Amino acid sequence: MECSTPNPAGCRQTGCPVGQACEVLPDDCIASSCQCDPVNDVWGCTEDCGGGRCVPAHACEGPNPQGCFGDGSGCAPGEVCQALPDDCRPSGCGCDAETGTWICTADCGGGTCVAGPMGCEGPSPAGCRQTGCPAGQACEVLPNDCRPSSCMCTDAGQWACTRDCGGGTCVPAANTRWFLTCGDPVCRGHMPHEGVPRCADEVLGDPCAVPGGMCDPGDACNALMVCTDVDPRQGPCPISKAEFKRDIQYVQPAERERLRAAVEAVKLATWRYRSEPADARPHLGFIIDDGVPVEALRPSGDQVDLYGYTTLAVAALQAQAAELAALRAEVEALRTELRAIRAAAPPEVRAPAR
Repeated sequence: MECSTPNPAGCRQTGCPVGQACEVLPDDCIASSCQCDPVNDVWGCTEDCGGGRCVPAHACEGPNPQGCFGDGSGCAPGEVCQALPDDCRPSGCGCDAETGTWICTADCGGGTCVAGPMGCEGPSPAGCRQTGCPAGQACEVLPNDCRPSSCMCTDAGQWACTRDCGGGTCVPAANTRWFLTCGDPVCRGHMPHEGVPRCADEVLGDPCAVPGGMCDPGDACNALMVCTDVDPRQGPCPISKAEFKRDIQYVQPAERERLRAAVEAVKLATWRYRSEPADARPHLGFIIDDGVPVEALRPSGDQVDLYGYTTLAVAALQAQAAELAALRAEVEALRTELRAIRAAAPPEVRAPAR
């Protein structure tokens, strides 16, 4: 016998229709699991907010790679979320709909679902060094709060813990701040980011409480603001300052000629995307299937690296400029030689023909 009302649990238990994904939204408290009491016709639900709500599916492939502390969903019945030393999972990730990639915090505090203790009542009394902390919190050992660093459930159904006070307590994280992501390699004006809200009171550099949280500041290069403890621009962004790079080698003339030949071989085309109407304005560019130089492609091979392609075009311009300079020098040498010949010739020969 079932209850007369629908299950109030979130989509983590009930699932979502095709084309939608289950996400735990801020300020939206839905229980992760509910059971029907058919006798009283009522639902009994867990006291948490990790159930999730069905929203339009995001553009990133695969599930969110952040750990179980960050996604708010918790773990399946019989499992607990723990930060394991040999399993690095970020505490927060967000989908960049423009690039179709996951942007994650550079930490390993996300936690992993593991088989939980059976038979002991209540949660483990161990500190957060073993059990981890929710997103937006950090584990610190406080002077007046004694929590054991490790506990286990014995066969007798009792918690057995180490006799120390180094377990740690979850406190609000103070090391996460708002940083800008890399943005587009070539600025082309602001584009909307599906699933990412516009920034409101968020200020670049200010502390933030939810690692992995993102907002859209309306940047002309489509950079987003992300809550993290590591500046994303210290990573592999297309930043041209030497201090961010290594193994620098300058392109030599022979290599520049090869790059120019590669650019000249690119076939230009116009097209419309299949998702666009028939009267949409055609796009101008090239088709990857036609053999575009690898320098103009991202490692995946199915997207254009605009920064690489622009630099490829610069190499072609430099090669043409060098060729023009050589031709100008050759023409000037011929003029000098012709002037010398005329100067040494008899007057009747020296006079220009009419």
